[in-house]
Amino acid sequence: MDTLFQRSLDDIIKGLRHQQTTESAFISEVIEEIDGRDVRYSVPPNASLSRLIDDYCSRRGVKGLKFFYNGKRVTRKHTAAKLGLENEDQIEAMMDMHGGGCKASPNE
Repeated sequence: MDTLFQRSLDDIIKGLRHQQTTESAFISEVIEEIDGRDVRYSVPPNASLSRLIDDYCSRRGVKGLKFFYNGKRVTRKHTAAKLGLENEDQIEAMMDMHGGGCKASPNE
């Protein structure tokens, strides 16, 4: 009986090790730009997305971009795991805009 139990336990441990080695240590993310181009990044699941955001803004030469995933704001503190990101998920980058509304004329 002990050998059967030990063999089952060994099989479980072997299976877990195999699962850990086959899972990727990085998640591949895509930032979708307004002009239709995609920029791809690989990030560790539990690392903050601050490096990704900083690198993207630096490459574009702009500040004040807003990032969204499934309609929710992505901040520098978020991680891929916390957001539930999986391989090839898309994060949208948008310019922060102020104004743009109509101002009513005083005669109306």
